[in-house]
Amino acid sequence: MVWHLRVVDGPYQSVEVEKKSHLTSDKAIERLRSELKILGVEAKDGEDFETKKQGLIGKRIVVEADINDHGFLVYYIKGFSDDVGTQQPQQNNLGW
Repeated sequence: MVWHLRVVDGPYQSVEVEKKSHLTSDKAIERLRSELKILGVEAKDGEDFETKKQGLIGKRIVVEADINDHGFLVYYIKGFSDDVGTQQPQQNNLGW
């Protein structure tokens, strides 16, 4: 599954990023379910998600960028922008 996200504020404004979920393990599927739940989407399966995903298009969400144990840049969904607040994200030197 691929999310296409556009940064709308801060030093990376207008940059588009991809958040990829490789659903190859139970752990990855549970992480996706948990992130969808944060956004109010509880889907039983992929078909159920397909019917509910329209409600997410165009919404502003807060994501946290991090480097995982394998050295890849990953994004974690924290919630809708209104729910998380307007705190300034911590700047890390990621080289981009």
